[in-house]
This record gives sequence, structure tokens and C-alpha cells, in this order.
Amino acid sequence: MFGFFKKKPEINDRTHAAIYNEIILLSNNQYADVVKDTFNHMDDGNRAFTLIAHVNLIPMLSGQFLAKQKRGENFTIEEFIPQLGERLDEAAGDQVKVRRLTWFLFAAMLARLEKLSYSSPEFISVGAEIWCKIIGASPFLRNMLVNNIVWSEEELAWFDLSKSDSKFMEIAMNHYIPPIFAKHPCVKKFAENKHILYLPSYHLGAVP
Repeated sequence: MFGFFKKKPEINDRTHAAIYNEIILLSNNQYADVVKDTFNHMDDGNRAFTLIAHVNLIPMLSGQFLAKQKRGENFTIEEFIPQLGERLDEAAGDQVKVRRLTWFLFAAMLARLEKLSYSSPEFISVGAEIWCKIIGASPFLRNMLVNNIVWSEEELAWFDLSKSDSKFMEIAMNHYIPPIFAKHPCVKKFAENKHILYLPSYHLGAVP
């Protein structure tokens, strides 16, 4: 699943919860490499579905953070990722749940990279390049969602599938890329190459 673990065949005997917990315990540089490798080897369909997971994940995380904060409890993305791994283990055999949870895990890993980038600016270029790949893949949703059985209408409310490819990318780029990545020069260059308007206006929420 991850290039980082290709040299460790014994990882195949571990649960997803254990794998993702180990990923969280990596050094920040190793973690960034894992996320970069994951998205570099991902096909456009999985990148596009990760976008759906992202826009639904971030408000959910913000809501859980505020709810736990009111109860005097902590909640972080570092706790959440292994929890998703546990749910992935429990979903074994249910392909729809497995796919959904896998895309949410990809989105959560990318969200943690965003969080790390605020204290480690060297990761900003990594995240920005990943997001260019995701935005470039986003028009695939217009065809892949025709016979959708994975996502609810509420989860897809963020996307207008009647838009052209360029407009689809423009909306996704300007509203869904976290600001710390959206302002990177490679994103602006991506917009210029695709001839789409570059006017970042993110409003999904922060990563706890």
C-alpha cells in the first residue's frame, strides 16, 4: 500500500490500525515521504475520490474537535488516523465500506501533512504538488459518479457535475485546497497552464 513499507514484508501480517499507527510515529520527514509516495503512485480515480473524502472530512474533524473541546477532551488528526485504520479492519469483506474508508484515510493523511506544514514549511511544496495532482484528476468525477453507490447526495453536494472540466478544476482549486498549499507558486503555475482562474478562497475549516 505504501512505498515506505515495501522493504518490510512482515507488515502484511499487521492490521491496518497497526500500520497507520506506525505511520503516525514516523519522523515528520519520513511521514511526508510516505504521503508523497502514496499520491505519486495513485491513479487519477483514487485521487479524485480522495477529493470527495477531503471536503467531507475537514468539516467533520472540526466538528468533532469542538465537541470534544466542550467536554474538556482532546481530539487530533493523529488520533483519528489509527481509528480509521481500526474501522477499515472491521469493514473487511465489505468493498463499499473498504473503499470509502481508504479514501478517507488518504484524505486524513494529507490533512496531517497540512498540519505539519505550518511548523515545517519545507513540506509545503510536497503538499502543493500533491494537490495539483488531485485537482488535475478532479474532472474524472463527472464520469465516475454516474453509477455512484459509494457516496451520499449530501457528500456530493460540494460538486456540480454539470460543469466543464476547466470549471470543475477551477472551483476545486480555489475552494478546496488548504491556503498553505494554495499559495505555493506551483499551484498558480498549474492554473496558468490549465487556463483557469486562480483566486484561492478556502472555507472548509482547520485540521485539529
